Amino acid sequence: MFSRIRTNSSDALIRQDFYLKALEYQCPKLEIIKGEYNVKNLKRPLAQALPCKEATHCYESKLVKIQHQEEKKTDVNIACHMLNDAWLNLYDQAVLISNDSDLERALEMVHTSHPGKPKKITGLCSSAPANKPPGSLILHADWYKRIQEEHLAKNQLPDLVKGKIYKPIQWSHINNKEYVEKDKP
Repeated sequence: MFSRIRTNSSDALIRQDFYLKALEYQCPKLEIIKGEYNVKNLKRPLAQALPCKEATHCYESKLVKIQHQEEKKTDVNIACHMLNDAWLNLYDQAVLISNDSDLERALEMVHTSHPGKPKKITGLCSSAPANKPPGSLILHADWYKRIQEEHLAKNQLPDLVKGKIYKPIQWSHINNKEYVEKDKP
């Protein structure tokens, strides 16, 4: 499940389209379920005063106009599919790759609440730091694995997926030392 990325870069949107096509070729049974990004213009209070002169509009305003981007529906879609597929007995083990505590109740229900059905094994993968596992989610998982840089490096799509679908060079930075060095601050 994914949400369309929010960006001003048409290149990033094209890369996401290539990625989704590559996933479909690599995993023919994959079902892509889309979430959404909502963008709203809101007014929010300042965390600290702006550096401006007295008696100006800037000085008098305690609120600023912001563009608020919010991902919607993805966590609900994941929860619904995880529960429905468990109830329909479509899997023996579910692996949730997330740090989102909004999914805690769904993970708990899959793990414990299916009368008359075999217990579902639940696994959790997360990029949370080793000293700070993903809170309440870990309570409802039979196993936990922290995703590290080396896992990402070993599990990339091939450079050529099929036909004319190539992995963009921007995604190869893990194996490309020159690119990594260039990206370092």
